Amino acid sequence: MRALDRIFGVAANPLRNLGALGFLLFWVLAASGIYLYIFFDTSIDGAYASVERLSVGQWYLGGVLRSVHRYAADAFVVVTIGHLAREWALGRWRRNRAFLWVSGVPLLWLLYASGIVGYWLVWDAQAQYSAFASAEWLDGLRLGAGTLAGNFIGGGAIGDRIFSLFVFLHIGLPLALLAGMWIHVQRMGLPKTVAPRALAVGTLATLLAAAFALPVASAARADPSHLPATLDFDWYLLFPHPLMYATSVAALWAIVGVATLGLCVMPWFSHENTTEKKQKRFIKHLPSRKAAPYYRVGLYAAFGGLIVLFSHRPAVAPLPPGAALLRLNLAYAGAPLAPCRRLSAAELERLAPNMRAPLDCPRGRAPVRFTLVLDGRVLVDQTVAPSGFARDGASTLFRRIAVPAGRHRLRVTVDGVRHEQGIELDAGRVLGIDYDPHRGVIVLP
Repeated sequence: MRALDRIFGVAANPLRNLGALGFLLFWVLAASGIYLYIFFDTSIDGAYASVERLSVGQWYLGGVLRSVHRYAADAFVVVTIGHLAREWALGRWRRNRAFLWVSGVPLLWLLYASGIVGYWLVWDAQAQYSAFASAEWLDGLRLGAGTLAGNFIGGGAIGDRIFSLFVFLHIGLPLALLAGMWIHVQRMGLPKTVAPRALAVGTLATLLAAAFALPVASAARADPSHLPATLDFDWYLLFPHPLMYATSVAALWAIVGVATLGLCVMPWFSHENTTEKKQKRFIKHLPSRKAAPYYRVGLYAAFGGLIVLFSHRPAVAPLPPGAALLRLNLAYAGAPLAPCRRLSAAELERLAPNMRAPLDCPRGRAPVRFTLVLDGRVLVDQTVAPSGFARDGASTLFRRIAVPAGRHRLRVTVDGVRHEQGIELDAGRVLGIDYDPHRGVIVLP
């Protein structure tokens, strides 16, 4: 801390102004986002092309602001995590500061949700990967009869309506974040929400330098039937996706739940009700005041380089080399557990007029068995219970299975409905397998 005081000055020390830097980066994101939105086409077919026009045709302003917007979002994550770590190190999580600490926890998730949804608006291969992984993660809650991930299977699955939802979320979530930031500072005596001028200028100059040094570019246009071999990856915002695939959907929910609960209950496990402990440390070698400007430039450059580096690298391979992907999204209503019974005239008379249905059909359906066999090898053999509180909804199964590219023989059965055919899978190919309840057949595009 004292070393940075000597380099930046006490008033402009970044570690003393992490909260103010967060507000600064939010307003940078808001200003650049408003400009980008003016030229953005909010349709699924026009989104990618409009972003390319901004990045290429208007590189001198639109392209620069797009890069600044991206790097400011990553810097916002770094500053927020740094602010959390500093408050913890100074003991500002104890019971007398419980409101300040707990009110900051939802801001973390709003920040990540805002950033992740923002990636979807470009609708390139990275956006498709992120949107599908997020939908698969939310499906782990089993809140509905269908699956969100099923919206990303098939060439025409994503339409303008769901894309409008993405736009709405990317506007609404940051507004909720701003409201939460305002609530977060209400109990502070003298909250620092405005960064010192020298620190603000240095931060903005760093973002501009990063934007010119490595402009942000889109990946290939999103294609539901194909995944690229590698993707440039933003590890600051999108790291939950590879973490989920490396572990499981349930494991990621457990990590998020335990982390959230742990942060929220920390103040009540503290026996100290005083202000933070002040730790005095003696630093033997402090930079001289003459060398301070050079150190300052070096630290800004290191910060910008760190943001740029992990905003693109290391790249992520969505699939193992030489593999294709099978995506099963099957929903099937099993047979009723009991047949319907026609009510007699006397029974109908005892019912209220609005309840006099001629048939009494008990609720509840039988479980459904799903199987997938590839080249004689059973990959899926699972019996799924019906959805709904009364167990009268459809049984749904979603599975994501990587298989070697090449020619295969595929057999899928859904409660007696069977489909078998030969398939040719190139490396990176994504084959969606669905069930059409209207025709009663299993569908492969």
